Amino acid sequence: MMIRKAITDCFHLLIYEIHKFNGTFELLEIMASIITGFEIPLKEEHVIFFKNIIIPLYKVQTSNLYFDNLIRCSNLFLIKDSSLSFPLLEGILKYWPNTNYIKECNFLQELIYVFEFCDVEEIQPLVNKLFKRIVKCLSGDHNMVVDRALCLFECESFISLIKQYKTISFNMLAPIVNHLASNHWKPELKASFVFLKEMLLKIDPDAYNNALESANQKKLDKNLNVGMPPEERNKLDQKWKNLILIAKKSNPNFVEPVIPFSDNYVICNYNSVYRKIYNIEKYLI
Repeated sequence: MMIRKAITDCFHLLIYEIHKFNGTFELLEIMASIITGFEIPLKEEHVIFFKNIIIPLYKVQTSNLYFDNLIRCSNLFLIKDSSLSFPLLEGILKYWPNTNYIKECNFLQELIYVFEFCDVEEIQPLVNKLFKRIVKCLSGDHNMVVDRALCLFECESFISLIKQYKTISFNMLAPIVNHLASNHWKPELKASFVFLKEMLLKIDPDAYNNALESANQKKLDKNLNVGMPPEERNKLDQKWKNLILIAKKSNPNFVEPVIPFSDNYVICNYNSVYRKIYNIEKYLI
């Protein structure tokens, strides 16, 4: 008990103060031996240790120095209690690095292990955020990150996740995979994206094609939507009028400002003068 408390204090110091501790790798190795001896079901204090110490260790800037043993400890906890995969996945997505490609590769490696223990139904609240992150990795600038992200599609549990949440997964994956299968600058990765495209088409060709059509329609709508619909514009104009009335009541000397959206003051896409000049009224129907 005293040894675990001393180790916990060192981890707290690392996470919240100094962000670097030369003995972290060795301490995690000791903790792995201790975790192996935990009884099932896990005690509450062990679950608290996992959530308050093990998961926050992922966010430390120098985590790449001890990441192998951190993964080992995490996996030992998941073997003891697979329900801990949800808070672990939530923590990984929360602490995901944005500028350190080595840590990104480590996090992608950990995802493969976590998916093996995840309950597909339980992680539904994280699915949208998860696939957004994976799409960012696939379309990233660093080839090692892209390659490691492609390795996820070799994991059967991740494929099951894609199949379970087709509406979300295909809508996010299909457009970027289709684009990179044709346009990626590196031949090896381009070939991998072609293979991935074929795999997604094999899983559900209708969902894949519908996702592409939806993405193309959104682009078209964005190009055509040069202004706000008149009904919404009128609602905003009415809010401005109400605010001006309130201001005049509280201050008799209040001078009404020139509102950018008035018909005689051309500054944006939304007033009638602008629409008549550029003949874009038809797009606002």
